[in-house]
Parts: sequence; structure tokens; C-alpha cells
Amino acid sequence: MKQDDISAIGLHYIRTGELAVEHGRALNRIEILREEVDYTIFNRITMEDVSIVISQAHAFIEQVERIITTGTE
Repeated sequence: MKQDDISAIGLHYIRTGELAVEHGRALNRIEILREEVDYTIFNRITMEDVSIVISQAHAFIEQVERIITTGTE
């Protein structure tokens, strides 16, 4: 996911209240971690980071699925 995609999600879903603010924060944090690992030679993600990201991803997917199936948050 690119920063433009994250910004679009923020504009169209988080600002409108369809997605919770914490999902926007999580997407930004995940993107920062990805960039650090991709572009920094000595940076590594910890298992704690991975566990948090996975948990946040599951919560994000659950909320998106609710939006798709019911049309609401």
C-alpha cells in the first residue's frame, strides 16, 4: 500500500466516520515499518511489532467486511 492509498482511505472513510480513526493510525504505522525495513539496512521488525500489525490488520479487515456487507461501520 502506498501513502497515496492511505491518504485516500483517510479522506473517504476515516474522515467520514465509516472507518475508525485507529485504523488510519495503524495503516500509517504499518507503512512506516515497511519503509524502515525496506530502506534501512540495520532495521528489523520485532515479533512484538509483527503481532501488533497482525492484530490491527484483522481488526481493519473485520470493519471493512462489515462496511461491505451492511453498508455501515
